[in-house]
Amino acid sequence: MQKKEIKACSSNVAKVKVAVLGFCDGEINGQLSNAYDKKIYKFSSMWNMIKTMDTVFDGYTFPQASHKIRSFTGRESADGAGAELSPVVENEDGESSENAAIHGKVNFIIHVYYRQNATWQGEILWVEGKQEQKFRSVLELQMLMDSVLEKEFNP
Repeated sequence: MQKKEIKACSSNVAKVKVAVLGFCDGEINGQLSNAYDKKIYKFSSMWNMIKTMDTVFDGYTFPQASHKIRSFTGRESADGAGAELSPVVENEDGESSENAAIHGKVNFIIHVYYRQNATWQGEILWVEGKQEQKFRSVLELQMLMDSVLEKEFNP
């Protein structure tokens, strides 16, 4: 019987820094960095940010998803598994900037504790405001982020 290799991983896999560089017409863009592997990914919308984070989590199988996402097309990749991530940000030399720090006009640390009931539960820290809130769904996470972004980008 062949043993399956199990990769040990830190809970830092589920901790992501989000640097929001722009917010226009209710849509965000910026960069995100996983605290575990330190790779930096670009995102161009809230949905793109969520899909990128989910794909990173799927790559480490942590936090483990409790449901397989359904699809109208029946394709396996509907849940984002196997999907390609947004390009890793590169430095001036064309090398990936895995250890570079990211910073936007507004910054959040999102720690996803669970991926249950086809959504996420966790905690978000608004870095500049030094405020933390727990969230029970991706919708609630988005609403918490929007409350800060509306104030910071449209004073």
